[in-house]
Amino acid sequence: MKTYFVSLFRLLFPRLCVGCGKPLVALENTVCLNCLYTLPRTHYETEKDHPVEQLFWGKLPIERAMAWCHFVKGGKLQTLLHALKYHHRPDVGVVLGRQMALECMSWLSDVEVIVPVPLHISRQQHRGYNQAACIASGISQVIGVDVCTHVLARTVATSTQTRMRVFERHQNTQGIFAVQQPEVLAHKQVLLVDDVITTGATLLAAAQALKEEIPTCKISIATLAVASA
Repeated sequence: MKTYFVSLFRLLFPRLCVGCGKPLVALENTVCLNCLYTLPRTHYETEKDHPVEQLFWGKLPIERAMAWCHFVKGGKLQTLLHALKYHHRPDVGVVLGRQMALECMSWLSDVEVIVPVPLHISRQQHRGYNQAACIASGISQVIGVDVCTHVLARTVATSTQTRMRVFERHQNTQGIFAVQQPEVLAHKQVLLVDDVITTGATLLAAAQALKEEIPTCKISIATLAVASA
């Protein structure tokens, strides 16, 4: 009887893929397999000296950095990220973080703690959650490493950087992060996580704040996507 009502409910209210809007089948969750596997991968986790790593050259000693996919305007990943950030779908971040971790397991093998790039408290209260923390949660489910959300805080609510040039983005992110309880990350291999990297200004500011307060931590960076500046 329970199976009958579940089937009837799904017939009347089908679960739809956030990426393409088609009905999800058994074992699919939030995003269909076709959408997941047709996202434009960078394969940077298998390369050295790729464009994402180059964003940090000469600025800060980062262990390594990568972006899982290319951000294409009008593409499926943009649809998914917009749902995550603006349409109250935190589950999208968890699913994408999990898939990224499954495909990049060896790259993530020495991570000891995951730190999502924080939102300012005003923006997080408005959105209801931090999209980077959702992605971090998905990664954590796969590699079995704790997510730490209380050490790094965003103390300044910056304006949107979408239309800013590279120099303006770096100016806009200076001194916007603070570190609390630095001993938590001392001598740890830290994975700093965000949704999209463009110029690297925000991630650089976050990594600098951590390194200044916790010089013994080692920082790697992972994002779902890389966009052109």
